[in-house]
Amino acid sequence: MKYILLIVILIMSSCSSNNNSIEKEVINLTNEYLKTWETLDVEKIAAFHSDENLIYYWHGELASKSNDHFRQLFTDILSSTREWSIKTSKPVVQVINEHAAIISFIGEAESTEKNGTKSKETGASTYVWMKNNGKWKIVHIHESAK
Repeated sequence: MKYILLIVILIMSSCSSNNNSIEKEVINLTNEYLKTWETLDVEKIAAFHSDENLIYYWHGELASKSNDHFRQLFTDILSSTREWSIKTSKPVVQVINEHAAIISFIGEAESTEKNGTKSKETGASTYVWMKNNGKWKIVHIHESAK
């Protein structure tokens, strides 16, 4: 009985350690993804998304049902943008399993258009990350402005 309890404890601590590793990886990937937005390069941004299945909700509306559509939409949007930055706070990661995780956070985006118009937006964001063939990709984004 003692050995069974020891095995259960070891398995549970191994899972917790793996979850902590995945949490850190997802936070780092999310920060890298958000930093990539500062480049205004749609191809670099889209490289973080799944080409097979991406859903993107923006301002409470379905903005894109595929990564190809995302590229079209944001090529237009970012073509008039001079600067874009996003700061995050209060990230929470839920590890579903070793191939899926969800991160939610508060984001504050600032942008400057080429005509000089500045905007600032704060809201909540949730990204669903899935690992396929050893690579994490975003399959779902939901961003809601306050």
